[in-house]
Amino acid sequence: MDEGNVHQLWGFSPALDLLAVREEIPESLQETTTTSKPSEIFRSLQVCPNDCRHTVTTLCRTSRHLSEGTDSEGIEIVVYEECIENLARHILLVLVLLDENLSVRDRVETFLELHGNVFIQEKTEAYLEALGKRLERFVSNYPRDSAIEKLYGVFDLSQLNYKERDALVEVFRGYRSDGKYSLEKGWESRLRNFYGDRFDFKKNMIDWDYHMRLCRRGCCGQANEGGKNDGSIVHFYHFREWRSSGVAYEFRDCVYKRPNRSLLTTTIGKSIFCKDRSLQDVGKTVSAKGYWGDVANSPYHCFGAVCEDQSFFKKSNRQFMKTAVDVAEFNVEAMIDELRTGRRFSTQQQKEETPAASESKPPPLDSQQSTSQVEKTEEIAPPESPNPEEPLQGQSPPDSHPESGQKEVDPAATEPPSTSALKEKENQCGKENKDGATTTNQASDT
Repeated sequence: MDEGNVHQLWGFSPALDLLAVREEIPESLQETTTTSKPSEIFRSLQVCPNDCRHTVTTLCRTSRHLSEGTDSEGIEIVVYEECIENLARHILLVLVLLDENLSVRDRVETFLELHGNVFIQEKTEAYLEALGKRLERFVSNYPRDSAIEKLYGVFDLSQLNYKERDALVEVFRGYRSDGKYSLEKGWESRLRNFYGDRFDFKKNMIDWDYHMRLCRRGCCGQANEGGKNDGSIVHFYHFREWRSSGVAYEFRDCVYKRPNRSLLTTTIGKSIFCKDRSLQDVGKTVSAKGYWGDVANSPYHCFGAVCEDQSFFKKSNRQFMKTAVDVAEFNVEAMIDELRTGRRFSTQQQKEETPAASESKPPPLDSQQSTSQVEKTEEIAPPESPNPEEPLQGQSPPDSHPESGQKEVDPAATEPPSTSALKEKENQCGKENKDGATTTNQASDT
């Protein structure tokens, strides 16, 4: 564990569908804990979940638990967070997942970046700043416009007092890019505090923590073959990159240099070198803003450890063919698609739809070009004549061109001059020369 980890910004357990958990309760306990009336609201209380993984999973999979003819009034999830910054991140990430102005792929990438990356892209930073201003107006309820009207049907902040509302507004205001805090220095100071004297050998420490600690725990929900440990779904490359640079999810060749200000938190502690009237060393209570999150445990366990599609856990030579990043991308995309369509999303459906789509598509361009070239050569190439000396039927002899109107040329007129004619011409040129010197210019004469 990280001793300097004051605020936990993501959880250690996989995301749960709370409606599915309720269905797994034994019947003997359902009489006292739940009611059988389908019209009542499903209520749930989350105490310090540290992120929104349970909330978004339950919201997106609601259609699975609604049978035909069921008159359900909705879902009510109450979230209690000890840290006000975690509550702000909870609202932020839910709003990113529900933002229809972004495409599905952009929502997946933006959601994972803001969830687990310490450093994000420039466009994500601009989106975070715009969303922070929107949430700031929503919490303060001024000015009230159409952009925040939809949020009142999703979030209810009536249980917060004015002090907590003001603190929430300050957190959203801190998402702006004009902040003076350097997250790079904050991340480096946290690493130096965590590794201590071994900071210069942190690569060896990362290797040890991955192979001797993380891999020994195995993969969540996956049985080891033959009683042997087959490692973790979290790849060593991703684990090393996150431990070193703070980037957990990296898509394509994008540059991740801008700070993720949603991870900044404020903690209260005591300063050093403070003396009282009797000159005794005592601490002075101060508040410090910075990155006080975890640097030991990666954020892959929330969405990248468990998946309904077991094809992501196939192994080759006792190693997983997929990584936790692939599992996390699929899980978030599946949740968004299921929220939009109401149907369960799987890779098997994509494979079944691919052949039907390929039948209606035209053949590739290479095949079209090759077939057209063959047709052209077949049209241009003339049939072979049985006797090469005789002209083909319908063609004129090679010496005559009746269609072009060209005249026959005497072959003797086109022959080059003989050697004797050249010598006579040289003698004539020599006589005309006054100095008596003979010159020859065969190239020009010819």
